[in-house]
Amino acid sequence: MYSLYLPLQETLYRQYFKEWMSDPAPAQVYMMKMRDLNMETSLAVFLGPYVTPAQRQEINDRYWLITKALELVNFPFAFPGTKIYNAINARKLVMKYLMAASAESKRRMADMSREPECLLDEWTRAMVMSRKTGEEGDEQARLLSREYSDKEIGLVLLSFLFASQDAMSSAITFAFQYAADFPDVLAKIREEQYRIRGNDLEAPLTLDMVDDMVYTRAFVKEVMRIRPPVIMVPYKTTKPFPIAKDYTVPKGSMVIPVMWNSLHDEAVFPEPDQLKPERWLKNEDGSEPLAESKPQNYLVWGSGPHKVCRHLLHHDIS
Repeated sequence: MYSLYLPLQETLYRQYFKEWMSDPAPAQVYMMKMRDLNMETSLAVFLGPYVTPAQRQEINDRYWLITKALELVNFPFAFPGTKIYNAINARKLVMKYLMAASAESKRRMADMSREPECLLDEWTRAMVMSRKTGEEGDEQARLLSREYSDKEIGLVLLSFLFASQDAMSSAITFAFQYAADFPDVLAKIREEQYRIRGNDLEAPLTLDMVDDMVYTRAFVKEVMRIRPPVIMVPYKTTKPFPIAKDYTVPKGSMVIPVMWNSLHDEAVFPEPDQLKPERWLKNEDGSEPLAESKPQNYLVWGSGPHKVCRHLLHHDIS
């Protein structure tokens, strides 16, 4: 999976950066440019050869209509011409492409000699391998294996795309802005990048290089702390849930934790409104910094099992 993600991501990033740097305009708004970059990267990594360049552009354009329908204040009925109506039609079109990609990937990966070209291939090959394991006599593997439908796979990919064109775009935009606003921080990032890359900025990026980016990683964590890309996540309780000694949320209630307060807690993050990547670096004696002492405060990706999965995904392929 990692060998698929990193080269594709780097190739597209270099392509976009070169295009941006050659633009003669003195200043531009980059939020939507970041979104386009993230969407194309996600589509290339998730779907690979199963969507054409024209289809990628159409998915990109149509998915924005879905996002617009999620505004907090919106006309709640799907009448023709409304944002809700446009979003429903956009979703149908995007799902058509995603389900077709799933079906084609299943056909292709049924041949075990074929190498995966995208994360969808990795998923479908895992299903094929699981079935073969069951056929060879491993009853437990056979029972645990599951053939996900094209619709189920399409819905998962649809959700992944939302993260790439919403939260991820916001995070990268803030990261670029803070790097520009804090030249001393930018200088440290540059020094680390030149050192790790052996002064060859054209050298292909590797996972080992990413692991060595200690200061850059601290900067990314600090940007997401000070400007979390998602400030609240709604949950519906499936059973009574105690949130305080004197109060338990009833089953079926909507609970919406707000991340901002925990990420700006002065007891864990002194001067919380200041950008300080160093707060994530180990102390001189090798001990963990204060910022790492309360991992439950770092709610950028939520908490619990969901947080563990998102953390592993971010650490391994970002």
